[in-house]
Amino acid sequence: MFAAYAVAMAFTTYFAMYSFRKPFAAAHYSGSTFGALDLKSALIISQLLGYALSKFLGIKFNSEMRPAQRAWALVLLIAWA
Repeated sequence: MFAAYAVAMAFTTYFAMYSFRKPFAAAHYSGSTFGALDLKSALIISQLLGYALSKFLGIKFNSEMRPAQRAWALVLLIAWA
């Protein structure tokens, strides 16, 4: 039963955060550049690097955090985003 609950909560959290990634599909980037890359490519690369970094930092900080603090930290980080 706990595994089903954990899967449901993980899916719900991912689904809630998915809306933050939609702006890339909604905007137009023709003619915009950032350095040697077009703007959309630069934004996608920076998002990918940030996502990878957040995974490593999340593993480190969540493993060191007390269980009682994890729920509050998750809510605060989502609100901050």
